[in-house]
Amino acid sequence: MTFREACEWYEREVLTELKDPEGREALRLRRLADSELGQISVARLGATDVDAYLRRRAREIESSVRRRTGVEFDHGRLRSDALRLDAARIASIYRSLRDRLGLNVSSPVTRAVRPLAGRGRAVKVSDVEVAKLTEAAPGALKHAIEFQIETALRPGELVNMKWSDVDFSGCRLALGDAKTGPRTVPLSARAVEILRSLKRRAAGADSSRVWQWTTTGGYSRVVTRAARGAGVNIHAHDLRHVAITRLLEAGLTIPEAAAVSGHKTRSMLRRYTEISVEHLARRLNEITKTKSSEE
Repeated sequence: MTFREACEWYEREVLTELKDPEGREALRLRRLADSELGQISVARLGATDVDAYLRRRAREIESSVRRRTGVEFDHGRLRSDALRLDAARIASIYRSLRDRLGLNVSSPVTRAVRPLAGRGRAVKVSDVEVAKLTEAAPGALKHAIEFQIETALRPGELVNMKWSDVDFSGCRLALGDAKTGPRTVPLSARAVEILRSLKRRAAGADSSRVWQWTTTGGYSRVVTRAARGAGVNIHAHDLRHVAITRLLEAGLTIPEAAAVSGHKTRSMLRRYTEISVEHLARRLNEITKTKSSEE
Protein backbone atom coordinates (compact mmCIF):
# COMPACT_ATOMS: atom_id res chain seq x y z
CA MET A 1 0.00 0.00 0.00
CA THR A 2 1.36 3.42 -0.96
CA PHE A 3 0.86 6.41 1.27
CA ARG A 4 -1.49 7.85 -1.36
CA GLU A 5 -3.66 4.74 -1.14
CA ALA A 6 -3.56 5.01 2.66
CA CYS A 7 -4.78 8.61 2.46
CA GLU A 8 -7.61 7.62 0.12
CA TRP A 9 -8.62 4.76 2.43
CA TYR A 10 -8.49 7.06 5.48
CA GLU A 11 -10.69 9.66 3.78
CA ARG A 12 -13.21 6.98 2.83
CA GLU A 13 -13.28 4.97 6.06
CA VAL A 14 -12.17 7.26 8.89
CA LEU A 15 -12.60 10.94 8.00
CA THR A 16 -16.33 10.48 7.43
CA GLU A 17 -16.65 9.73 11.17
CA LEU A 18 -14.83 12.93 12.21
CA LYS A 19 -15.96 16.55 12.30
CA ASP A 20 -14.91 18.35 9.13
CA PRO A 21 -17.74 20.79 8.29
CA GLU A 22 -15.55 23.06 6.19
CA GLY A 23 -13.78 20.22 4.38
CA ARG A 24 -10.36 21.38 5.59
CA GLU A 25 -9.17 17.94 6.68
CA ALA A 26 -10.24 16.45 3.35
CA LEU A 27 -8.13 19.09 1.58
CA ARG A 28 -5.23 18.34 3.92
CA LEU A 29 -5.46 14.63 3.10
CA ARG A 30 -5.51 15.25 -0.63
CA ARG A 31 -2.50 17.55 -0.37
CA LEU A 32 -0.63 14.83 1.52
CA ALA A 33 -1.66 12.22 -1.04
CA ASP A 34 -0.50 14.40 -3.95
CA SER A 35 2.84 15.19 -2.32
CA GLU A 36 6.14 13.38 -2.76
CA LEU A 37 5.09 11.15 0.14
CA GLY A 38 2.24 9.68 -1.90
CA GLN A 39 4.38 7.30 -3.96
CA ILE A 40 6.26 5.83 -0.98
CA SER A 41 4.90 2.67 0.60
CA VAL A 42 3.54 3.01 4.13
CA ALA A 43 6.11 0.46 5.30
CA ARG A 44 9.06 2.45 3.89
CA LEU A 45 7.94 5.98 4.72
CA GLY A 46 10.30 7.30 7.40
CA ALA A 47 10.92 10.29 9.63
CA THR A 48 13.41 11.80 7.18
CA ASP A 49 10.75 11.75 4.43
CA VAL A 50 8.24 13.48 6.68
CA ASP A 51 10.83 16.03 7.79
CA ALA A 52 11.70 16.86 4.18
CA TYR A 53 8.00 17.27 3.33
CA LEU A 54 7.34 19.55 6.30
CA ARG A 55 10.33 21.76 5.50
CA ARG A 56 9.21 22.07 1.87
CA ARG A 57 5.70 23.00 3.06
CA ALA A 58 7.25 25.56 5.40
CA ARG A 59 8.88 27.26 2.42
CA GLU A 60 5.57 27.21 0.53
CA ILE A 61 3.70 28.78 3.44
CA GLU A 62 6.32 31.49 3.93
CA SER A 63 6.25 32.45 0.24
CA SER A 64 2.45 32.41 -0.06
CA VAL A 65 0.78 35.80 -0.36
CA ARG A 66 -2.34 34.33 1.31
CA ARG A 67 -0.57 32.75 4.26
CA ARG A 68 -2.63 32.68 7.44
CA THR A 69 -0.05 31.18 9.76
CA GLY A 70 3.60 31.82 10.46
CA VAL A 71 6.50 29.35 10.46
CA GLU A 72 9.64 29.65 12.57
CA PHE A 73 12.46 27.50 13.89
CA ASP A 74 12.76 26.97 17.62
CA HIS A 75 16.07 25.31 18.56
CA GLY A 76 16.10 23.51 15.21
CA ARG A 77 12.47 22.38 15.36
CA LEU A 78 9.69 23.79 13.21
CA ARG A 79 7.04 25.80 15.01
CA SER A 80 3.79 26.11 13.08
CA ASP A 81 0.15 25.22 13.72
CA ALA A 82 -0.44 24.36 10.05
CA LEU A 83 2.51 21.97 9.90
CA ARG A 84 1.69 20.51 13.32
CA LEU A 85 -1.74 19.55 11.96
CA ASP A 86 -0.13 17.95 8.88
CA ALA A 87 2.08 15.82 11.09
CA ALA A 88 -0.83 14.93 13.37
CA ARG A 89 -2.87 13.72 10.38
CA ILE A 90 -0.01 11.51 9.17
CA ALA A 91 0.28 10.02 12.66
CA SER A 92 -3.49 9.46 12.72
CA ILE A 93 -3.36 7.62 9.38
CA TYR A 94 -0.76 5.20 10.72
CA ARG A 95 -2.67 4.70 13.95
CA SER A 96 -5.80 3.85 11.97
CA LEU A 97 -3.90 1.43 9.72
CA ARG A 98 -2.75 -0.45 12.81
CA ASP A 99 -6.02 -0.35 14.72
CA ARG A 100 -8.47 -0.93 11.87
CA LEU A 101 -6.53 -3.01 9.35
CA GLY A 102 -4.08 -4.69 11.70
CA LEU A 103 -1.06 -3.57 9.68
CA ASN A 104 2.27 -3.79 11.47
CA VAL A 105 3.49 -0.30 10.61
CA SER A 106 5.19 2.33 12.77
CA SER A 107 4.36 6.00 12.49
CA PRO A 108 7.11 8.06 10.81
CA VAL A 109 6.11 11.05 12.94
CA THR A 110 8.59 11.12 15.81
CA ARG A 111 8.99 13.73 18.52
CA ALA A 112 11.95 15.22 16.68
CA VAL A 113 9.92 15.58 13.49
CA ARG A 114 6.60 16.76 14.95
CA PRO A 115 6.41 20.58 14.72
CA LEU A 116 5.78 22.61 17.86
CA ALA A 117 2.52 24.53 18.24
CA GLY A 118 2.49 28.01 16.75
CA ARG A 119 2.70 31.01 19.00
CA GLY A 120 -0.65 32.33 17.82
CA ARG A 121 -1.46 35.76 16.52
CA ALA A 122 0.50 38.42 18.37
CA VAL A 123 -2.16 41.03 17.60
CA LYS A 124 -3.99 42.29 20.69
CA VAL A 125 -7.39 43.80 19.96
CA SER A 126 -8.26 46.91 21.95
CA ASP A 127 -11.73 48.07 22.98
CA VAL A 128 -11.28 51.06 20.68
CA GLU A 129 -10.67 48.78 17.70
CA VAL A 130 -13.70 46.64 18.57
CA ALA A 131 -15.82 49.79 18.76
CA LYS A 132 -14.59 50.92 15.33
CA LEU A 133 -15.41 47.51 13.83
CA THR A 134 -18.87 47.40 15.40
CA GLU A 135 -19.65 50.92 14.23
CA ALA A 136 -18.55 50.15 10.66
CA ALA A 137 -20.37 46.79 10.41
CA PRO A 138 -23.73 46.72 8.62
CA GLY A 139 -26.97 45.54 10.32
CA ALA A 140 -26.86 41.76 10.83
CA LEU A 141 -23.07 41.68 11.06
CA LYS A 142 -23.11 44.29 13.83
CA HIS A 143 -25.45 42.03 15.85
CA ALA A 144 -23.32 38.94 15.14
CA ILE A 145 -20.11 40.66 16.27
CA GLU A 146 -21.69 41.89 19.48
CA PHE A 147 -23.30 38.50 20.14
CA GLN A 148 -20.01 36.66 19.61
CA ILE A 149 -18.30 38.95 22.12
CA GLU A 150 -21.15 38.43 24.62
CA THR A 151 -20.93 34.62 24.35
CA ALA A 152 -17.29 33.84 23.40
CA LEU A 153 -18.57 31.52 20.66
CA ARG A 154 -16.29 30.18 17.97
CA PRO A 155 -17.22 31.54 14.51
CA GLY A 156 -18.40 28.08 13.44
CA GLU A 157 -20.57 27.72 16.54
CA LEU A 158 -22.20 31.07 15.86
CA VAL A 159 -22.87 30.28 12.21
CA ASN A 160 -24.45 26.91 13.00
CA MET A 161 -26.87 28.26 15.61
CA LYS A 162 -30.55 27.30 15.22
CA TRP A 163 -33.54 28.86 16.94
CA SER A 164 -34.31 25.49 18.50
CA ASP A 165 -30.97 25.73 20.36
CA VAL A 166 -32.03 28.92 22.17
CA ASP A 167 -33.81 28.78 25.52
CA PHE A 168 -35.02 32.34 26.10
CA SER A 169 -36.60 31.67 29.49
CA GLY A 170 -33.51 29.85 30.78
CA CYS A 171 -31.09 32.37 29.17
CA ARG A 172 -28.95 29.64 27.61
CA LEU A 173 -27.81 28.27 24.29
CA ALA A 174 -27.42 24.53 23.74
CA LEU A 175 -24.53 23.60 21.45
CA GLY A 176 -24.95 19.96 20.50
CA ASP A 177 -22.15 19.78 17.97
CA ALA A 178 -19.42 22.05 19.34
CA LYS A 179 -15.74 21.46 18.63
CA THR A 180 -15.04 20.03 22.09
CA GLY A 181 -18.37 18.28 22.51
CA PRO A 182 -21.90 19.32 23.56
CA ARG A 183 -22.12 22.19 26.02
CA THR A 184 -24.54 24.84 27.24
CA VAL A 185 -23.57 28.50 26.97
CA PRO A 186 -25.11 31.04 29.38
CA LEU A 187 -26.62 34.09 27.69
CA SER A 188 -26.18 37.55 29.16
CA ALA A 189 -29.08 39.99 29.21
CA ARG A 190 -27.57 41.76 26.19
CA ALA A 191 -27.17 38.47 24.27
CA VAL A 192 -30.84 37.63 24.91
CA GLU A 193 -31.83 41.13 23.82
CA ILE A 194 -29.96 40.69 20.52
CA LEU A 195 -31.62 37.34 19.85
CA ARG A 196 -35.10 38.65 20.68
CA SER A 197 -34.54 41.52 18.25
CA LEU A 198 -33.47 39.10 15.51
CA LYS A 199 -36.40 36.80 16.29
CA ARG A 200 -38.90 39.64 15.87
CA ARG A 201 -37.39 40.61 12.53
CA ALA A 202 -37.40 36.97 11.36
CA ALA A 203 -41.05 36.45 12.32
CA GLY A 204 -42.81 34.60 9.53
CA ALA A 205 -39.57 33.71 7.76
CA ASP A 206 -39.22 30.02 6.96
CA SER A 207 -35.77 29.49 8.45
CA SER A 208 -34.48 27.52 11.41
CA ARG A 209 -31.12 29.31 11.31
CA VAL A 210 -30.36 32.28 13.53
CA TRP A 211 -27.77 33.87 11.25
CA GLN A 212 -27.69 34.35 7.49
CA TRP A 213 -24.23 32.86 6.93
CA THR A 214 -24.05 29.14 6.10
CA THR A 215 -20.29 28.61 6.45
CA THR A 216 -17.61 29.70 8.89
CA GLY A 217 -15.55 31.02 5.99
CA GLY A 218 -18.42 33.20 4.78
CA TYR A 219 -18.83 34.84 8.17
CA SER A 220 -15.07 35.22 8.66
CA ARG A 221 -14.68 36.94 5.31
CA VAL A 222 -17.34 39.58 5.99
CA VAL A 223 -15.82 40.32 9.41
CA THR A 224 -12.37 40.74 7.83
CA ARG A 225 -13.83 42.95 5.09
CA ALA A 226 -15.63 45.15 7.62
CA ALA A 227 -12.46 45.39 9.73
CA ARG A 228 -10.42 46.55 6.77
CA GLY A 229 -13.07 49.15 6.01
CA ALA A 230 -12.83 50.36 9.60
CA GLY A 231 -9.03 50.48 9.42
CA VAL A 232 -8.44 47.80 12.08
CA ASN A 233 -6.77 44.38 12.02
CA ILE A 234 -9.43 42.03 13.43
CA HIS A 235 -10.41 38.52 12.35
CA ALA A 236 -13.60 36.71 13.35
CA HIS A 237 -11.73 34.40 15.72
CA ASP A 238 -10.14 37.40 17.44
CA LEU A 239 -13.58 38.28 18.78
CA ARG A 240 -13.48 35.09 20.84
CA HIS A 241 -10.16 36.27 22.33
CA VAL A 242 -11.80 39.59 23.19
CA ALA A 243 -14.76 37.86 24.81
CA ILE A 244 -12.70 35.52 26.99
CA THR A 245 -10.42 38.34 28.10
CA ARG A 246 -13.44 40.41 29.13
CA LEU A 247 -14.90 37.48 31.09
CA LEU A 248 -11.70 37.16 33.13
CA GLU A 249 -11.32 40.92 33.57
CA ALA A 250 -14.92 41.03 34.85
CA GLY A 251 -13.96 38.66 37.65
CA LEU A 252 -14.92 35.17 36.44
CA THR A 253 -12.68 32.41 37.72
CA ILE A 254 -10.73 30.25 35.27
CA PRO A 255 -13.16 27.29 35.64
CA GLU A 256 -16.12 29.63 35.09
CA ALA A 257 -14.56 31.20 32.00
CA ALA A 258 -13.68 27.75 30.64
CA ALA A 259 -17.28 26.60 31.17
CA VAL A 260 -18.44 29.49 28.97
CA SER A 261 -15.75 29.16 26.29
CA GLY A 262 -15.68 25.36 26.13
CA HIS A 263 -11.93 25.02 26.65
CA LYS A 264 -10.82 21.72 28.16
CA THR A 265 -7.40 22.82 29.41
CA ARG A 266 -6.03 25.89 31.17
CA SER A 267 -3.18 26.13 28.68
CA MET A 268 -5.58 26.61 25.77
CA LEU A 269 -7.64 29.13 27.73
CA ARG A 270 -4.45 31.05 28.49
CA ARG A 271 -3.66 31.35 24.76
CA TYR A 272 -6.97 33.14 24.32
CA THR A 273 -6.44 35.59 27.17
CA GLU A 274 -5.10 39.06 26.40
CA ILE A 275 -5.47 40.90 29.70
CA SER A 276 -3.92 44.34 29.40
CA VAL A 277 -1.15 45.69 31.60
CA GLU A 278 -3.44 48.61 32.48
CA HIS A 279 -6.07 46.22 33.86
CA LEU A 280 -3.46 44.36 35.90
CA ALA A 281 -2.16 47.64 37.30
CA ARG A 282 -5.69 48.63 38.38
CA ARG A 283 -6.19 45.24 40.04
CA LEU A 284 -2.89 45.55 41.91
CA ASN A 285 -3.89 49.00 43.16
CA GLU A 286 -7.29 47.68 44.27
CA ILE A 287 -5.67 44.81 46.18
CA THR A 288 -3.14 47.15 47.79
CA LYS A 289 -5.86 49.59 48.90
CA THR A 290 -7.97 46.76 50.30
CA LYS A 291 -5.05 45.41 52.35
CA SER A 292 -4.18 48.90 53.61
CA SER A 293 -7.75 49.55 54.76
CA GLU A 294 -7.85 46.20 56.59
CA GLU A 295 -4.66 47.05 58.46
